[in-house]
Amino acid sequence: MLPHDLEPKRILLPPGPKDGIVLITGGTSLHFLHFGYRIQQEFPGMVRAWFAKAPLPPQERTLYYRLNRFLRRPGKAGKKALRIIEEMRGCIDRVRFSGVLGDYNKEEMSVFLADAQRLKPFAKVQPQLIAYPGGEELAGKIKKTGAYFLLVLGGPLVGKEVLQSVRGMAVNQHDGWAPQVRGALSVDVALYNRRIDWIGNTVHLMDTGADSGPILRRSLITLAKDETLWGCFFRTIALGTEMVVETVQQMLTDEEVYCFPQPTCGRTFLCSDITPRMRRFIIRDLLRGWLAYAIEKEADF
Repeated sequence: MLPHDLEPKRILLPPGPKDGIVLITGGTSLHFLHFGYRIQQEFPGMVRAWFAKAPLPPQERTLYYRLNRFLRRPGKAGKKALRIIEEMRGCIDRVRFSGVLGDYNKEEMSVFLADAQRLKPFAKVQPQLIAYPGGEELAGKIKKTGAYFLLVLGGPLVGKEVLQSVRGMAVNQHDGWAPQVRGALSVDVALYNRRIDWIGNTVHLMDTGADSGPILRRSLITLAKDETLWGCFFRTIALGTEMVVETVQQMLTDEEVYCFPQPTCGRTFLCSDITPRMRRFIIRDLLRGWLAYAIEKEADF
């Protein structure tokens, strides 16, 4: 869906053969694999390289990183750790709580597993692990592929050298509603502000900022009354993958496309902006049925 509230701008696509795609993903979790498989299924033979951010080595894993991964595991141990951290009343920042927010692995598998298994046979290119998706070394590798498109999902900011290493367009999907919500934890921000109209995905051209490039597509997900935070998160990514496919299809056939430069309104969020206190408010709202009420109210309007 094209944004109706932003001023459009028509841009000419860079000249040259529109062949070759390079993928960059923030890891090799199931939703990242699904993204890579789906692109290769839709554009067979076009993906020339796929770079995925490697997990942090043990010596660099912070307490937050270790707790975050631990709490994603289902079972008694994860629930016990959750209770201990909740009793600390927010002394540890930025931990992804379980409970009513949904189980990370279960929600991810529910959204992506069946489709990823169906798409896997189409994947002729597998991810190469890299320490950091930026810098001259990676830019050189991408440039050697001669690819026209760079498609990105997740991970840290991509540097200018990498963005300029493809002949054509660099496109990212953001699991939030830009320009109002850019950066990290976009679903958290939407739920904290009680804005179900911010639970969506934005596909945009890339610059060196966080989700700040001109918008190409933007759409909301369909919400269920029993929705969880992780369910919202993964389904925004699934929606964004399809919008990336649609965007590339258009660019392959057209010589120019509409984009929508982002105004200065809105905010770019960091993980640290969602404090434990704010997370408790999100949990409280979900336990009290706020989301189901908001969806019912919107449906009755």
